[in-house]
Amino acid sequence: MTMYVPVTEVLYDMSLSGVRLEFSFYNGFHLKKSFRAANGVGSDFYVSPRETPQTVKEYLITADMNMYVKRNKKWIPMQLQELGVAFTDSPAIKEMFMFFINQFIKMKKNAWKDVLPSLDDYAVSGLPKLAANELTAAMSYDEAVKAHYQKARFADWNKNDRRLCFIIMTALPKVEEKYRDSLTALKDLTPDDMIDMYGIDITENKNRTYSIVESVLTAVTSYNVRIKGMADKNDTIRKTDN
Repeated sequence: MTMYVPVTEVLYDMSLSGVRLEFSFYNGFHLKKSFRAANGVGSDFYVSPRETPQTVKEYLITADMNMYVKRNKKWIPMQLQELGVAFTDSPAIKEMFMFFINQFIKMKKNAWKDVLPSLDDYAVSGLPKLAANELTAAMSYDEAVKAHYQKARFADWNKNDRRLCFIIMTALPKVEEKYRDSLTALKDLTPDDMIDMYGIDITENKNRTYSIVESVLTAVTSYNVRIKGMADKNDTIRKTDN
């Protein structure tokens, strides 16, 4: 008898170099009749996963608190977006990784403490693209972002809204340099402020980062922010009328 209920099998190996985690995902399991011993001892049924897992994911957490994911038989530094997706897809992965992350925080790896409120949001786009190892190396999330992005220094990534600041940072190259201060001034706004002032809901669909960027650029144009390459047609018309 086969029951189609999702099953996750977790295996781990510990060594001086770290902990290797292996998660095997099955879409069902077998409920099999067992053989009783001569003395009658034994269960009537036992449960076993289906012979071949649908997905296998392998992770490595090293002794120096770095994280890697196995891809094409190679260990690759884990990205926060991958971790966010794993958290969303598998409670087993989330529970196991949260155990280690909490240990990191106890060891004063404060960047991990800073990022906790955003980890689930990393399952979708719209936040700075960082490797987990960059957090381990930094004293704060703000420090990690600024070390990764040269254009990130306008904001406090621990205090300002991270999604809004990432939208601003993405928009900066599209704006003439002399008007960039007007754009970065938006960093202190909240998502509610963006709705009240510009009618833009930056949380509406977190996968639409770039289309939202265009909406922000269009909205703030009336506040003296000029998009690169866009002629000031209104001034031209005024001069012609005069």
